[in-house]
Amino acid sequence: MSQDPAVSLQYAGELIAAFIERAGGSAKGGISTGTVPEGLKLVYVHRQSRLKVVNEMLAAHGLATAIHLEEGSGISRDNRFTARGLAKVLGLFAPHAGLLHGHDGGMNKTGTMDGIRTLAGYADTSSHGRVRFVISLTSNDDEMRFRLLRAIESEL
Repeated sequence: MSQDPAVSLQYAGELIAAFIERAGGSAKGGISTGTVPEGLKLVYVHRQSRLKVVNEMLAAHGLATAIHLEEGSGISRDNRFTARGLAKVLGLFAPHAGLLHGHDGGMNKTGTMDGIRTLAGYADTSSHGRVRFVISLTSNDDEMRFRLLRAIESEL
């Protein structure tokens, strides 16, 4: 995904417009950001109840301070995790590891924001079998996390 926030906002606006049109409405005019003009009638507010459930599940597993989700897409800088907390989630998720499909064919997921590169999942090693890993870098080097993963796979 692009690092330019304007591109992400444009994409989100186009997606919302497509949903409106699919539902029989129409979306006219350009996509812009800014303050909502005074006097507009509120049509709908969506409260994401699944996020509350996820945070409650994390708390039930002792992860309330290790992982906090503000939203589920992963694009909020208010989402927080520790590597140990995410590793514990991977431990809990291990029976379903095959559901993860990384772009490199592995069982992993990436996270990318300006200044942050993350890769977490499972690696099959010759010495230790399947291991879970969390790589979180304060960097803009996209390939470093994959070089580290290859090192994990070959050295363990």
